[in-house]
Amino acid sequence: MDNQWVLTLEARCCECRRLLFKVTVGALRGLVQIKCPRCNACNDVRPDGPNQPRQASNGTGAACGLR
Repeated sequence: MDNQWVLTLEARCCECRRLLFKVTVGALRGLVQIKCPRCNACNDVRPDGPNQPRQASNGTGAACGLR
């Protein structure tokens, strides 16, 4: 078995911070919309581009999406 490190990112709810899913870097393309089962908030998750700063879409100043 090869000992290779795989970088994974976590997607958390913008409202309650519940873990929604984990994804391997490069596996996600485009927009993913997911509804949080805890607080029912609709979350839009996009992979960050190489030079794109993270911005909050909900106006609270907290950035949502992959970390």
